[in-house]
Amino acid sequence: MSSAAPPVLHRLLALALVLLLAGSSTVAAAAADTAAGTAEDTAGDGAVWPDTMATVPDRTVSVERSPVGAAAIAYTVGTTEGPRPGGTPLVLAASEDVYRTVDEAAARSTSADRGRPAPMLLSPDGRTLAVGARHRNGTIALIDLGTGEKREASLSYVTSGIPVAFDPQGRWLWVMARAAAPNDSGSTTFDDWEWQRVDLEDATAIRVHSFDRAMGLTVVPNGEEVLVKASQSQAQRFSTETLEKVGDPISLSGDLGAAAVSPDGERVVTSGRDTVRITSLTDPDAEPERIEVEGDLAVHSWLDDETVLVTSTAEDGTWRLDELDLATRAITPVTTLTPEDGQTVLEASIATDLSTPVQTREAGDPDYGASGWLPWTVGGLALAALAGLAFVLRRVRRRGAAAAARG
Repeated sequence: MSSAAPPVLHRLLALALVLLLAGSSTVAAAAADTAAGTAEDTAGDGAVWPDTMATVPDRTVSVERSPVGAAAIAYTVGTTEGPRPGGTPLVLAASEDVYRTVDEAAARSTSADRGRPAPMLLSPDGRTLAVGARHRNGTIALIDLGTGEKREASLSYVTSGIPVAFDPQGRWLWVMARAAAPNDSGSTTFDDWEWQRVDLEDATAIRVHSFDRAMGLTVVPNGEEVLVKASQSQAQRFSTETLEKVGDPISLSGDLGAAAVSPDGERVVTSGRDTVRITSLTDPDAEPERIEVEGDLAVHSWLDDETVLVTSTAEDGTWRLDELDLATRAITPVTTLTPEDGQTVLEASIATDLSTPVQTREAGDPDYGASGWLPWTVGGLALAALAGLAFVLRRVRRRGAAAAARG
């Protein structure tokens, strides 16, 4: 047995190395092809949405390991109810049925999040993903979806930060942040929310005291101003350069977290349950226009002067992305996602520049980045078997040597 062992070991070792090298080259090639192909496609015509989005399995690889070039949407699928709440952070490539998980968002989740991944925000061009943290992390991760590389921006004097809006010109990221500290009773005390502006070039952050405690923020398309929700019924424009007020306060109802300013900067559309409101930003005496809709809509962006991109979730968890014509009230479907039982889309961020105009196609075969898994798995099993066989052979040889010594 001992004389036959070396050839067996050599064959197993060679097989394991071949399989591992095959797995490595397959994963690397797939990642490079996906990133290059998607980047080339999105450089021209923008995102092309599948008419239905796929349910993503657990084996899906991460975008950090297998970049997509550019993404049409970053989203979290999961549930906040039941004994096992939680979610999976995902991105969908802009021009192909390529799905990837986001390891960074999962890693930033703490026990206080009850399994929910960290908040994510996709840049308008779909090439940068910002990942924040709700607890115990005073940084924002900036992931390049073309390479999978990550940078971190340290926020000032806070322990959590939620990315809210990218500057349309790619200069800044607006973050809602706050600090937490233990109090005398042993529990945690949170400060009021504050706003910080992250410089995307050098990944540094400054505190924006001029609109501390603001309840929401959305950017004006020209990049020169932001619209800040100062109270339940008022909003205020601020200069992005000087961070000073611009003009008088504006009467505004609705959540700026589900709002968008028109391309000409003259109107803002806000949304809520069963109602979409269009408010003038130039005429303070004008009454808001109300549009009755079914369900709870969230507005993401304007597509043109009369059409906005909206999302909604049905009672059964089905998530929809639609075009809403503000003049005719007509809704045109873009894509839908029906998650597994009990789950839904908890949050979604869309690459707004890539989605204007909206383009759709028939869904194809989804790519989960799993093509290299089989060689890796088989190679790993072969190495494990090799280690076990080597252990057995050592035991046999020692016993043989001991028997020979006694003889």
